[in-house]
Amino acid sequence: MKRSLGLISLAVSLWSSPGWGLRCKDNEYPLSETKCCKLCPPGKELAKRCTGSSPTVCEPCDENYYNDKHTHSTCNRCTDCNAERGLQEKTPCRTTSNTVCACLPGHAPEESPEEKRCKPCPSGYFSLGGNEKCRPWTNCTASGRKIQHPGKQDTDAICEKPSSKIPTQRTIMHPTPFPKETGVFTMNLDLSPSVVPTNPGFVWILITIVLLMTGAGILVFLFFYRRTKKKKFDILCTEIYALPCKENDYRLPIQEQEVGVKSDFVQG
Repeated sequence: MKRSLGLISLAVSLWSSPGWGLRCKDNEYPLSETKCCKLCPPGKELAKRCTGSSPTVCEPCDENYYNDKHTHSTCNRCTDCNAERGLQEKTPCRTTSNTVCACLPGHAPEESPEEKRCKPCPSGYFSLGGNEKCRPWTNCTASGRKIQHPGKQDTDAICEKPSSKIPTQRTIMHPTPFPKETGVFTMNLDLSPSVVPTNPGFVWILITIVLLMTGAGILVFLFFYRRTKKKKFDILCTEIYALPCKENDYRLPIQEQEVGVKSDFVQG
């Protein structure tokens, strides 16, 4: 009987001891075997621990201090983004979050176990800052271009743009006083076909001029033809037959004409 009572008292003592009988909620910590105390939330720090008769007392973090988690300790000092370490402030410090630092332009992150640091880019390299690594300048000479702006630690080298000028062919403008309606094909100096605009009225004028010139040519031809024929008959009359020829009479002399019964030559 005494042995059974001893086992029961041992189980009760174990159950009531910390870690066995007391279970604290999230964001709480055990004070004793029978009480759990609350942790201070982000943005606040512990001012006074809880007791058996009083709860935890928390107060806001001071300026340039922060607390980003539930805790029963004090706030942490905000990180200083010192330019001497190659840093610049990206996000300011708040009571619930620390300062976010980034590398200055011309710097790259440097691994340091103690604090965040950034090192300058070496000669011939550049970086835009942030978490970007140093990159080599663009080699303008390798691409056959000239350097327009040389590279710096925080900017890349800028090359001159290639010439976009295209050689143009010389063209000859053909003035056209008539509106464009129809056209005929001609050839320019570059041997490419082009269209010269014309007008139906202009075509009829050309046709009329051609007809008039053709008629004039025919008249000139007839005039010289009759004149040449008259000269031939004059030569036949005066030099060969020694007979006078009447004007506008191109018949052959009587010896070459047909001799009829009633001819004057026969009757005489």
